[in-house]
Amino acid sequence: MNTIELSNLLLIGGTGRNVGKTALACQLIEKFSKSELVCSIKISPHFHSLSTDCEIVEQNENYIITIEKDFLSNKDSARMLQAGAHKVFYIQTFDNFLQEAFLKVVSQIGKNNLIICESGGLINQIKPALFVACASPNKNEHKPVSTIFQNLCDLWLVFENNLVDENWERITIDNKKWIIEI
Repeated sequence: MNTIELSNLLLIGGTGRNVGKTALACQLIEKFSKSELVCSIKISPHFHSLSTDCEIVEQNENYIITIEKDFLSNKDSARMLQAGAHKVFYIQTFDNFLQEAFLKVVSQIGKNNLIICESGGLINQIKPALFVACASPNKNEHKPVSTIFQNLCDLWLVFENNLVDENWERITIDNKKWIIEI
């Protein structure tokens, strides 16, 4: 698929839970939000109860789009806000409505703002400027999509002892486009 290209999008996927996806997003937000408007999107393929501190942007039987407002929470979306994101959107959606919900959020963010999105499934539907995959050093913990991610990603980072691989520092921007410095 990958027909829609977004040069202002950095997409982060992972080989499982607790592999550094949000930690990486927060490091990037903290680094680049000093000079650019950085918006972030956290996408979940599971529906959970929502906190009362979020603003519902759109809700239907296929997805829920919210804006994070709670600076004090320990939720991933709140951590992104704490790191300096201009706006943080949280999407809960079924896979077959992922692209539709994501594009609704992108239309609100605009093409002149940088976007950091945490979603594994979106790589099958959108072509980002960069796709970064975060992995556990223990290959037994990897999801089945790990091989696909490894083949598609621009940068493979290992998250060990609560630290993201230092190669993340090679990620930079050039004229509102995410790139990797060589």
